[in-house]
Amino acid sequence: MMTSLATSVVARLQGVFVVLNILLCLAVIIAVPAATPAEFKNTASYAFGGFANFYGWPNGFAFILSFLAPMWTVGGFDAPVHISEEASNARTVVPWAIVSSVGIAGLLGWVINVVIAFYMGTDLEGIMANPIGQPMATVSRDHRHRDTGAGAGEADAELECADSVQ
Repeated sequence: MMTSLATSVVARLQGVFVVLNILLCLAVIIAVPAATPAEFKNTASYAFGGFANFYGWPNGFAFILSFLAPMWTVGGFDAPVHISEEASNARTVVPWAIVSSVGIAGLLGWVINVVIAFYMGTDLEGIMANPIGQPMATVSRDHRHRDTGAGAGEADAELECADSVQ
């Protein structure tokens, strides 16, 4: 259905979706630390220096494989390239869109990964052993299994949205 809409409508919808994605990222960045019990908070040395290899790959190769996680930046340059033929003043707008979308996606994705590393807890085996196979859902569930008082519903809803995106 989206492909049959006029370019101006798609451009407006794209603006709405960009804002919603940024707001969702900010909600996760704020909600995860706010909803995390003390026992799940990690030290900086653990968050930035911890390394676990659960799959038996050589450690150097496992480290290189860990760089597959930042693949969200691919969407940063892919989308502007695909709509470049629709853009007015494409010579200026498309390179700016590529650079800014990669930068924003890279920055927000990195911050989300750092927030998760600080607030996921140290039981990596338990997180990976989640029966549904979704580590972010496990982290989210662990944060909700406590009495959080007022505002917990909002944090839960934001984390549930993050679970669906991950």
